[in-house]
Amino acid sequence: MQIIGALVALLIVAFVVSLVISFLVNIVAGALSMLPAIFVIVAIWFFVRGGKIHVEFPDRRDRDRLN
Repeated sequence: MQIIGALVALLIVAFVVSLVISFLVNIVAGALSMLPAIFVIVAIWFFVRGGKIHVEFPDRRDRDRLN
């Protein structure tokens, strides 16, 4: 009787794990399917703003002042 209980428990665990994996795969697949549209939107936004990337790092003096 313990063997049947262990098999049922393993079946339930396998079922839950397969549901979680299926859910995660669907989320990733959905995100990847939206990727081209999001890329186009980001590219349009980038070029409308002038197509330049401005990265500004704070000076050491500014960091020391913040501490």
